[in-house]
Amino acid sequence: MMVGIITVDDIIDVLEEEVTEDIHKMVGSAEFYEDKLIKATPLSRAKARLPWLLVCMIGEIISGSVIEFHSGILEVMVALAFFIPIIMAMGGNVGAQSSTITVRGLATGQLRLHEMWQNVWTETKVGFFIGITVGVIISILTYFWQNNYILGLTIGLSLCITIITAATVGTLLPLVFTKLNIDPAIATGPFITTVVDIGSLIIYFSLGTFLFVYLGRL
Repeated sequence: MMVGIITVDDIIDVLEEEVTEDIHKMVGSAEFYEDKLIKATPLSRAKARLPWLLVCMIGEIISGSVIEFHSGILEVMVALAFFIPIIMAMGGNVGAQSSTITVRGLATGQLRLHEMWQNVWTETKVGFFIGITVGVIISILTYFWQNNYILGLTIGLSLCITIITAATVGTLLPLVFTKLNIDPAIATGPFITTVVDIGSLIIYFSLGTFLFVYLGRL
């Protein structure tokens, strides 16, 4: 027995609400999506954003500590500092892309938990192909810019490893959150970026120290 008619407008409204909810979750504002965050009070908006911004702040303090720990090599090879923004930005963007694809797949049902490792492996291979491509490009550009093959090798390898790691972590974390019955959208945005930032700096400076020391430039 039909008691009403579902119109196209009704369906569109529901879809719009779902997409809006997902977007708010991905930027760390999920708690207030039902309250129409755009119309919320300044205090409500701040409360919705502050937790993840605090996570970012703590993460970037750790990132700063990593840079300070490796300040010795920066004093000797100042050019390493020129490429820190590239390493961090590329890693963060790849991680965010992978996590967004994974969260979307979980939300639409196209990705199942029993396919977890298959999907992680697929995204890792994607990261490998992207990493090799941009790694070779940045190595060549760095060599011609700085006339230093060790620096070019350091940047290229670091960027390649960072991108592979970011793709893997960005895919794995939403799946782990789902496994723990935590909304996977929480794993996107600021959290992924912060984790990848710290990891990318550790990879970059560790590899740089190793190559410059053992290839005789320090």
